[in-house]
Amino acid sequence: MKISLNVVSKALLAGLLAVAPSIASGQYKVEPSEVVDLGEIEEGKVVTVDFKITNQSAATHTVGPVKTSCGCTTAEPSLKEIKPGETTVVTASYDSKNRPGPFNREITVFMNGSGSKPVTVFMKGEVVSPSGPRLVLDANRINLGVQAFRQRVTVSVPIRNKGTEPLVVQTAELDKKNILKEPLSVPPGSSYTLAVDVPSPETEGMYSGVLTLTSNDPSRRRAVISVLGWYEQRQGVVVVPEREVNDQVIVRVTSYISKPVMISELMPAGSYQILAGKEVLQQGEGALLQVKKGTEVRYRL
Repeated sequence: MKISLNVVSKALLAGLLAVAPSIASGQYKVEPSEVVDLGEIEEGKVVTVDFKITNQSAATHTVGPVKTSCGCTTAEPSLKEIKPGETTVVTASYDSKNRPGPFNREITVFMNGSGSKPVTVFMKGEVVSPSGPRLVLDANRINLGVQAFRQRVTVSVPIRNKGTEPLVVQTAELDKKNILKEPLSVPPGSSYTLAVDVPSPETEGMYSGVLTLTSNDPSRRRAVISVLGWYEQRQGVVVVPEREVNDQVIVRVTSYISKPVMISELMPAGSYQILAGKEVLQQGEGALLQVKKGTEVRYRL
């Protein structure tokens, strides 16, 4: 019997990321970097970043004006003119008063001189309340990988409360449909794993969804998680590498044909173990083992 084998690599499906404009090559040097992540800051504080901009060209440049993306951010250069090799320090400050949640502020330093171009830098972070509930997520993106078309996928979303009061998640909407039967309460210092069933899209190809959580966290009333995946119609036998454990690789083998398939028809010769979760069902030489629907195969490289 000739087996139709479709090997699928479990590649990450990356979403489009906003990328800060890069500094003209060789013209200016920016320190510590074009984007400074301040992490978490307590609401009400004013945070400051010094951006050092060094003129690496052969001409003298005039510095200014300097513009920011909102009135909560100010920026001022130390020098209004920089000769070749000189550095101006642009001191940028962000006022977090009454501005809970993530922020990303843009500072544009206009330059005047031969071949000069504006320098754009960013300061970002998240403003958190000193007390009360605090919602923390492990990631803002879920990658489903490659999935079989018309197959429902369940993913786990850990929800952590790093605040001082109970966190209440009122709704959890996947593509605008609430999946919570009732509000979810997470005590301070605790976590809860939310199981999210992601239905297959109506057509094959890319799936892009949004999971939105609403809570009583004053710094983060809405938390948004993007969900990405690729769905395709499968035939024959599909082999998907999943993870590496020590010197072994865990591979999920799924058969879409009724007759059991010999491992030797799919893999190089070697010693295999057929798994159901962590339980070993069979072991021996590959030619003696069969693949059934949904079975995992562990083999040595």
